[in-house]
Amino acid sequence: MAENDFQIPTFIVEQHGIMKHFCALVFLLLSNFLCFGQFWQATTNFPSAERDDATGFAIGNFFYVGTGLTSWFAPTSDFYKYNASNATWAQVAGLPQGEERQYACGFSHANSGFVFGGLRDTNYLNDLWRYDAQTDSWQQVASLPAAGRSGATCFVLADTAYFVGGKTKNNLATNEVWAYNIATNSWQQKSNFPAGGRWRASSAATFQNGYLLFGKDEFGNYPPQFYDYNAQTDQWTNLGQFPLAGRTHAQLVAQFNTLYVLMGIDSSATFAKDIWRFELVNSVWTQLNDLPAAPRRGGVAFAIQAPQLFYTTGLDSAGTRTNQSWLYNLPISITENALDKTVKIYPNPCAEFLNINLENL
Repeated sequence: MAENDFQIPTFIVEQHGIMKHFCALVFLLLSNFLCFGQFWQATTNFPSAERDDATGFAIGNFFYVGTGLTSWFAPTSDFYKYNASNATWAQVAGLPQGEERQYACGFSHANSGFVFGGLRDTNYLNDLWRYDAQTDSWQQVASLPAAGRSGATCFVLADTAYFVGGKTKNNLATNEVWAYNIATNSWQQKSNFPAGGRWRASSAATFQNGYLLFGKDEFGNYPPQFYDYNAQTDQWTNLGQFPLAGRTHAQLVAQFNTLYVLMGIDSSATFAKDIWRFELVNSVWTQLNDLPAAPRRGGVAFAIQAPQLFYTTGLDSAGTRTNQSWLYNLPISITENALDKTVKIYPNPCAEFLNINLENL
């Protein structure tokens, strides 16, 4: 027997009277184990007004989502938390009255969430707010010592949050990069993003590096290039480009050594419903299952340790803002549609032994 083969004696289950269906049952269970939940499923809707361009942050097992623009074009300041354990929402304290906004950037650190900047009517904001999950309260902290901006993207490395790009009152897109030290409540400008301005780019971080994809530049282009940021050297590296055209209003989510891209809109105003995986260990892009609903952009996404992805709110391709929420169950061990190429179960029906070959896993 080959090293990747093993046998299950059929008498083990024959004694329990289910031999007739044993082979089919094993194949089904093995398929589900290896390709865990290769599908989308609807979960509990966001409990407030439909909106897009909201922001959010994760604290523990809770995802906090708030702000954004409603269907009647009103910016909001309310916040809600989603419990990933039981798929329930609960309202929490929102930003203070008068601090409504869209296109803000959200991030978290320890037991705190943060909301930076954004747009309120025609006001480009440079303020930073800290949410304390233990006291359910907000406190304004040090503002960015530069022009206000909307549509900046941000990620956290160690105890520092990094902000890239955004649109200011005088610039369609800036290439500025700023670092906010959470411990000292202070700002420092870093080297500019080397590939030009970016508005509504997508970013995420692993334990060591930050990553940036997409965005609209100051000339109206939608670059598809993908970049890595090293905080130790304050340098960006071009990692190649996304397999399709560039886009804005997409979400980039990190989970371990894997990045996921969800939805967005490209330069031809085509909305996306796709999801892509980028494996950092081998720099390979793989398209996963499309959302089984209207394409959309401007939602909020998080990674759950199940492993799952969570996506909520947004604007769909019909121009309708939504409060829908979705879960995507990620594959664990093998790529999509590959079970028949990697796993062989025989014979079927089986007699004394059931053989299982995992030669390519």
